[in-house]
Amino acid sequence: MAGNVYEWCWDWYSSTNYSTAKAGGETDPRGPVTGGQRIWRGGSWNSYAKALRCSGRYGLSPGSTSNTCGFRCARSAAE
Repeated sequence: MAGNVYEWCWDWYSSTNYSTAKAGGETDPRGPVTGGQRIWRGGSWNSYAKALRCSGRYGLSPGSTSNTCGFRCARSAAE
């Protein structure tokens, strides 16, 4: 997941979501129900080495375009 392009994620971005979720004991928080930015993770081909990690999370408007951001198709095992 790290490298090549940042990966768009389904969750809406909130700068305080993880601190709130940790206090409640959540291990995989979904994020807020709505928002103005989606999360993107993983770093890209032109990122500094410290940004090339899956745990880094950044917010970007869904209408934005960039040659450093993409997406990964996935499906649940139940389907």
